[in-house]
Amino acid sequence: FTHYAADPVFIRTFLMTYKSFTTVDELFELLVQRYQIEPPDNLKPAEIEEWTKLKQHVIRSRLVVTFSEDS
Repeated sequence: FTHYAADPVFIRTFLMTYKSFTTVDELFELLVQRYQIEPPDNLKPAEIEEWTKLKQHVIRSRLVVTFSEDS
């Protein structure tokens, strides 16, 4: 999943076909790992704040949308 742009068609297609290459448990584990993404170690405090807003928050928001798409 990209964290730069939402693609509802891709998400729907992915959720309809993922069982052809992975299991529900494995996909869930990978999405949880993605949700728990942490900033790179070499960032300064101001960079961590920016990374959190521009990367982590976006990634987490998109994953929540992905989980809600399949309900």
